[in-house]
Amino acid sequence: MIEYVNKWKNVRFRCAGIAQPGSRDEVVSLVNEARKAGRRLKAVGGGHSFNNNVKTEDILVDLSRLNRVVAIDAGRGTATLEAGITLSDAIVALDAAGLHFPSLGSWSAQSIAGAIATSTHGSTLHHGTLSDIVLGVEAVLSDGSVIETAGDDVRMKALRTSLGQLALLTRVEIACTPAFMLACAIRVVPEEEGFATIGAIAHAEEYASMLWLPYVEQACIRVLRRTDARTRDQTAIDRAEAAVHRTRLDKTFEDLKDYVAGQAFLRLPRLFARSYSGLVRAAFLEDDGVVDKSYNIFRYDKYREPNSNHYLRLILNTEHAINVTQLDGALRGIKRVITDYQASRRLINYPRIHIRLTQGSDKTLLGLNAGRDTAHVGIYIVASIRHKPQIELARAIEQVLIEHGGRPHWGKFRYVRSDLYKQTYAGLSQFQSLRAELDPIGMFSDGAAMFDDLNNFESPPLGRMFTSLFARDTYFPVRIL
Repeated sequence: MIEYVNKWKNVRFRCAGIAQPGSRDEVVSLVNEARKAGRRLKAVGGGHSFNNNVKTEDILVDLSRLNRVVAIDAGRGTATLEAGITLSDAIVALDAAGLHFPSLGSWSAQSIAGAIATSTHGSTLHHGTLSDIVLGVEAVLSDGSVIETAGDDVRMKALRTSLGQLALLTRVEIACTPAFMLACAIRVVPEEEGFATIGAIAHAEEYASMLWLPYVEQACIRVLRRTDARTRDQTAIDRAEAAVHRTRLDKTFEDLKDYVAGQAFLRLPRLFARSYSGLVRAAFLEDDGVVDKSYNIFRYDKYREPNSNHYLRLILNTEHAINVTQLDGALRGIKRVITDYQASRRLINYPRIHIRLTQGSDKTLLGLNAGRDTAHVGIYIVASIRHKPQIELARAIEQVLIEHGGRPHWGKFRYVRSDLYKQTYAGLSQFQSLRAELDPIGMFSDGAAMFDDLNNFESPPLGRMFTSLFARDTYFPVRIL
């Protein structure tokens, strides 16, 4: 048995083996051998899901060797990529050909197959998720056959957001856009103004999002606008240079500083809540005024965020996708919960709530934005800070989102165990029928319930927390500049 640990150190399990196929033919051979042996297979990409969607006792299929660019057609604006290529590597290849993704999320170390399988999104009501730009896929079914499908038939809709439960994807073709530059503008407003205006701003601007800081009653509204500038500005250059020259000691010191600040915030909230919220706000505001290539602007904290956790810096993100028409009511409901809990000194230990938006789509069955313009509401918790009382608050916030029709992000953590979200997917029965058709032996359906038994994230061993400071650097190399 081999132990697998995800990048965020909250999912750990033992499996019979980890296979690393490097070609479609090797995937076919692996599937045929597994079927004959009565084995099940689970695909894993970059390892960035917070939940159990890759958990298995059988064979884990690591797609990281399927990492090539097959073809780029700049004239058509399309690219064919192997399923295990990271978004980072895809970005570099596309940029060299004068193409960009129309939108991206915060992390670029994910694999393309993992990002589309979980309906990863950006921050725009004018574009869909990464799943929505998929034009075609090549996949290996449980009987060893290879299928290629494109267009918008039901197979394609299911495979665009498959949760890894239908087949092993080997290639994807995506629609890109001509390369473009963005200018970032961030303004700080009272939270009430943010609640009331973010929806209208997101409709008016191509790219808009909001960071809400409940303990200072402020919201930071982030708007990205296309610009005719051909080169990045000096602020972007300076930040990139500073990131390149950050040493391992610099990063360790930053992690220690954040840990101490978080402990102070939770132990003496009346003294430190505002200053700690100020640190979070200052980090977010670093992009204000920056002009850069689109992919750099899309990625939040691009020069600061790690590629994976070590035990002193365990960050939890739970996120729900709701109908954008429900956003104002949901935020006000969360505010009431936070105010009630604050009276008893139970606070979120990383006081940021992130609101991003995505255009509704009919291109998927289980996409987070399927059938409705969507607001993604995410809460963040630093789990390396041992403070159990805040967990009850996090659960109460998540319950508010469930009550507003929330769909949990397929790649994120979850506290509330409820199947009510399944009622919000009109395409669920179609997906289940297609899964029975494409994988009648259940080869790709092994594993625990996706959102169950994740509580070990709240209790990292104290010794590991500090010894991990001396482990290898877990920050993603700064290579997209």
